[in-house]
Parts: sequence; C-alpha cells; structure tokens
Amino acid sequence: MLGERKIRTIRSFIRRERKLSSEREEEFVKLWAEYGLEIETGILDSKLVFGRKAPLFLEIGFGDGTALLKAAIDFPQNDYIGIEVYRPGVVGLLSEAKAYGVKNLRVYQNDAVEVLTQNIPDASLSAVRIFFPDPWPKRRHHKRRLIQSSFLRLLHAKLKPGGYLHFASDWQDYAESVFQLVNLDKGFVRSESPKFFIPRAMSKFAQIGLDAGRKIHESVWIKT
Repeated sequence: MLGERKIRTIRSFIRRERKLSSEREEEFVKLWAEYGLEIETGILDSKLVFGRKAPLFLEIGFGDGTALLKAAIDFPQNDYIGIEVYRPGVVGLLSEAKAYGVKNLRVYQNDAVEVLTQNIPDASLSAVRIFFPDPWPKRRHHKRRLIQSSFLRLLHAKLKPGGYLHFASDWQDYAESVFQLVNLDKGFVRSESPKFFIPRAMSKFAQIGLDAGRKIHESVWIKT
C-alpha cells in the first residue's frame, strides 16, 4: 500500500553460528519464556511487558550482550530491549541476566529492520545504541552495512523527540561514512554532552578492534 515502509531485503548480517548443545538449548527455551519477545506479536506494549512506564532503550546487534547487560544492571530505572540474531550470544546474555536477577531487559532474535518496522511504536524510544556493527569492509559489500539513509529514517521515526542515537565502531571508513550521513540529516543534531556518553562495558568486539590496533570512533546524535 502507498505510504507503507518497505522491509529491508538486503541483510546486514549472515547467520554463522554453532549449534547449541541439548543442555544449552533446553536452557535457552526456559530463559526465552521469561526474556524473549516474538516478532509475530505485533506492536510492543512496553508498559505491559515490563509492568511499568519507564524510558525505553534499544540496542541493535548486542553480540555477547556485555554492554547491554551492564546498562540494564547499572540503570534499573530504564527498560532495555536488545536485538541479536546470533543465538549463542542471545542465550549467553539471558543466562547472565537470570543470574543477576535482571528484570528490565527483553530480547528479540530477529532482523533489526523487521523488528523496528513491525514491533516498535513510533516515537517510543529514548535511545538507540549501535555498537560495533559488522563493518562489511569490502567495497562491494558496503550495501550490506546496517546504517544507510533508509535505516536512519526508520530510527528517526522510532525515537522520541530528544531521544538519541549512540554509535561506535572500530572501522574508520565505516564510522566516517556514518558520521557524514547523520551529520547531514536535518532530523539529527550531534551532541558532545557527556551525559549521553554512558560508559560501555568492554565487549568482545571492542577488544578485538583495540587488539588489532584500531581506534574506536564514537558519537551521539539527538533527534530534533
């Protein structure tokens, strides 16, 4: 229908994951019943899911979940939703969340564009966090990079006025392309305010970049 957003057809990820052991799979099923969100359930009612009305933060591609778990523990006044397709990373995060008794965290195991389009209400997010997305370093693969103009428009629609996008990458050319793209967008304004730069836990992907001698490029943009 005219005016409807088209769901992304070029994936920004490829599923490469080892099969879970039967014990780990059983654990996943139990944890998913407590923390999992299904794309088929439609528009998210965060008040119903979390039992309260609180600032809602979304982290896309949380990897091993280190940064997301730390945020949920350190800021219990916020609610957090994570999106990740890597199943071992998902079960690892959920296991840690259960061990720490975390209540303000839920997870989708789906493509981020599909979740944003089908499940996240417009103007509902206080922040979107995207840390160390797949850089797709080969030029012919740049079309697979997550942050493109259409994706930026989708994020803008889902953020509240005054909500912000927090991005970090250890690939300079990817970071520079994202910085240029968002800086030119009239719907966002870059911020240097330290209140938005909440310290991130050192994730596996951040450490890999540092060990390889790459610098971490990071920025925050506020929805105007």
